[in-house]
Amino acid sequence: NSRWLIYCIIPENKALRLPCASPELWHTGEHDLYEDCSVIQMDVSGFTALSAQIGSDELVDLINALFTSIDFAAECIGNVWKVELIGDCYKAVVGGIYPCEDHTYRAAVFAYTIVEIVKRISDRLAVGLRVRVGVH
Repeated sequence: NSRWLIYCIIPENKALRLPCASPELWHTGEHDLYEDCSVIQMDVSGFTALSAQIGSDELVDLINALFTSIDFAAECIGNVWKVELIGDCYKAVVGGIYPCEDHTYRAAVFAYTIVEIVKRISDRLAVGLRVRVGVH
């Protein structure tokens, strides 16, 4: 059932406001304002050049290992929600879905963890992988 899938992907307090859950709320223009949260953005530096140097299977394995590890780190840190994943770019928010006073600390820990994950994967796969990470 599609509702069950939505509740598995999106926090319940947000899923309840989707048209399939609450059609009457969909057209109210109701939206959320987050005054106190942090956004983390990451992308692979030189991804296009890297993809030309390695095979497609190796590239898929690399990206899968990278984003699976980053998702796991987000879950371990807590209150880190992936907002967008497009190609080699990863965006997440801390303190937006569920407000928390330590969102800047969690965002900094998450950003540092991403850099450490990239180092380990780069060494393990013998690939010159580098990332840019921004915290806003």
